[in-house]
Amino acid sequence: MATNTIPSIETLPVEIFHRIFDNLNAQTILFSIRSVDRLFRAVVSTYDRFSFDFKSISQSDFHLLCRLVNPQNVISLTLCNNDHTPDQLALFITLVHLQQFTRLHSITFLGINEVQFNEFLKSINVDSLTSFSLNIQNYDNRRKKTTSNLLSSIMFQKGLRKLELGINNDRLANVTWSLNCTIEYLIINENTTYDNIYN
Repeated sequence: MATNTIPSIETLPVEIFHRIFDNLNAQTILFSIRSVDRLFRAVVSTYDRFSFDFKSISQSDFHLLCRLVNPQNVISLTLCNNDHTPDQLALFITLVHLQQFTRLHSITFLGINEVQFNEFLKSINVDSLTSFSLNIQNYDNRRKKTTSNLLSSIMFQKGLRKLELGINNDRLANVTWSLNCTIEYLIINENTTYDNIYN
């Protein structure tokens, strides 16, 4: 005698859930789906492709996201300092262990200050970057050489495909560009000359 089993969401493979999560933001995954039941909590705990976009997030949600997710499960990170999220990068640095972000493929910094940028980039592994975007709002001339060196190290990443820079010309002029550059998509949001890039 055949038994009729009723299909259930609980019988779906974890990979199906993870593919669905790839199309959702981190807040939805962690605050809505994770809290449904033990099954969803377990499925979320094994998900390792989180994209954190902190452009417009409340401070309480920001704290909670930083606490709930293992940094090794984050592949994309967008940090922003604006009126809605002031000093976000400084707060982020105090809430997490930057060295644990070992799988970042994409980093975006919007409206940050140069000191924080330097501190952040010195503390993380950039070997797996495919996309990097930087917009510095406040400069510190004591950091000029360090910023150029850090940007040069990013230029030499073999997997880097997309680069967007919103930085002053004096920082850009001192960046060393790799002769074996793999960048396919380049945006420079400042007035610059070809000589500044190809020096």
